[in-house]
Amino acid sequence: MRVRVRHKVKGKGNPWWVFISHNGKRASRKVGDKKAAEEVASTIRAKLQLGEFCFEDKKPVPTFKEHSEIWLSLPHDWKESTRENYLNNLNNLILPVFGSMPVNEIKRKDLKAFFDKKYAEGF
Repeated sequence: MRVRVRHKVKGKGNPWWVFISHNGKRASRKVGDKKAAEEVASTIRAKLQLGEFCFEDKKPVPTFKEHSEIWLSLPHDWKESTRENYLNNLNNLILPVFGSMPVNEIKRKDLKAFFDKKYAEGF
């Protein structure tokens, strides 16, 4: 357990940071002035000793389908036929396999297996 207060970038006028390292996890928070940073650090130290401190949970990772919908909603300079072709391939070939998977769980071996299967099918 370690809680340190310091500048991230040394120099006058730069904000103070609180760096937390506990059970193999690390986090840092920008606080402002040194006095406020020391107060935050002492609060975190107390919570760590009592076992009440927990690191913030990561943001949920979108599924491939959610991510592809976001990407397709962005402005692109495609022709309409290109957009239709992308949507057809996405809906008919890719989403049935990867649509429900979180983006960070799609691995290289999954992609290789997918492409090998499609190649064997004649695509």
